Amino acid sequence: MNTVSADEDELATLEAPDNTEETVDKKELRSKLIHCVELLGEPDSIIIMQKYFFMRSSREIADIVSMTPEAVRMRSSRALGKLRSKLTEMNISL
Repeated sequence: MNTVSADEDELATLEAPDNTEETVDKKELRSKLIHCVELLGEPDSIIIMQKYFFMRSSREIADIVSMTPEAVRMRSSRALGKLRSKLTEMNISL
């Protein structure tokens, strides 16, 4: 087994790539956003995920959740309002 050793002074001089903190922040935000979407419950969470994460049309989503495209649009609109409220409660603004 090969090992690499470094003393504390060498480790202290190593820097992470410039975008590491930004990448971590984005992952945390994405995780919190998905959690909030899941809290909406079904079918709202499915509708939001399909519409905004998978970019599916209301007609495509309607087939998935056994609703009309009009009902999907209405549920989507209401779910977005609930999602905004949940994100505001968590002090998250997009």
